[in-house]
Amino acid sequence: MTVPRNVVYSLMQILDPMGIERELDAVRAIWNSHRIRPSKNENVPHGRPTVMFSMPEIFHTKNFLKTVDQRDVNICMSECVFRGRSTCDPEMFELLLIYMTENNLSPPTTAREGLKLYEKLRTSVLNDLHPNM
Repeated sequence: MTVPRNVVYSLMQILDPMGIERELDAVRAIWNSHRIRPSKNENVPHGRPTVMFSMPEIFHTKNFLKTVDQRDVNICMSECVFRGRSTCDPEMFELLLIYMTENNLSPPTTAREGLKLYEKLRTSVLNDLHPNM
């Protein structure tokens, strides 16, 4: 049985919309706080990435940040689509919330729970699409 891609994608988005951000935030925190060891190459800086970024003068380099006009930022912000409550097709989101409510399912807090929820929601969707299978 084939499931349309948009259904699978919508299921994945509802399961853990902030999961990847949480994971990336954790990686960023670890990376920024770890210590880069000195290298045999004297031209390669060493230290904590956060300190190296925020105080480049300590590492005998200049700050390469560029100032940006606030009007340009505002234009970019007006062109962005910010994530709301739903991260997928609104109708699919509502349908999946109904399935979750009917089956007393909670949003996942771990990847394993997300996978289990995905499997349950996928089964519910397939049963409604193809009731005789």
